[in-house]
Amino acid sequence: YNGSIIEEGYPRNDRLLNCPKEEIKSILLKYGIELEKDKQVILYAPTWKGADYNKPEVNPDDYYNFKRELEEYIDTDKYQILLKPHQVVYKELVKSGMFSNSLIPAFIDTNELLSITDILISDYSSIFFDFLASDKPVLFYIPDLEEYKNYRGLYMEPDKLPGPALTSVKEIGNSINNLGEVINKYKDSYSQAKNFACPYDDGNVSSRIVDIVLEEILLIQMVIHTALLNVKIQRRNYYSLAADFA
Repeated sequence: YNGSIIEEGYPRNDRLLNCPKEEIKSILLKYGIELEKDKQVILYAPTWKGADYNKPEVNPDDYYNFKRELEEYIDTDKYQILLKPHQVVYKELVKSGMFSNSLIPAFIDTNELLSITDILISDYSSIFFDFLASDKPVLFYIPDLEEYKNYRGLYMEPDKLPGPALTSVKEIGNSINNLGEVINKYKDSYSQAKNFACPYDDGNVSSRIVDIVLEEILLIQMVIHTALLNVKIQRRNYYSLAADFA
């Protein structure tokens, strides 16, 4: 390939950094999810589990019990927990009828949702890479680490993650209750992960890419225009020379 390569950030993260919070709150309210005033949002967003993407292993009780148990360990006057399952898992959770005012519809834009998230809890999902652009804390709930490594593999080892790798809901609660200590402990690994995953993501990626592409198009148009002009000049010279010999 001999053309230009644009090395930039993720345009989708412009929504994470720029989305008006009232806009996404209004969208969520439309689908029955009311964000409680003055509460910080904890988003639990795990990936799908199992060997077959089209037939994921789904147990609604796991999500329900996770939320209920975590609420026992944290200050629910300060925090509100939302659930963002993988899209292939969402339908099964809806069928269970166990969730109200917490289950995020699969069609809600993930990066817009991250824009109102104060703490992200995930596992092996790549969602945390995008969230790093926000500079907000990430916790990793991975009680099945060895099992998951054997059949799916990992993006990075737990000791390289930009947040604590935890195996119990109680540990997650303790981390949330001591968030300042967690942020300070993982600030170096967080910075390293951010520099790796989203070093250019500042909310203006889309505009820069558009400018680069339009500049390239303009340059191409100028080259074509110059080439056509040269052809016209050559033809004019040819006909003029032919007339001289007539």
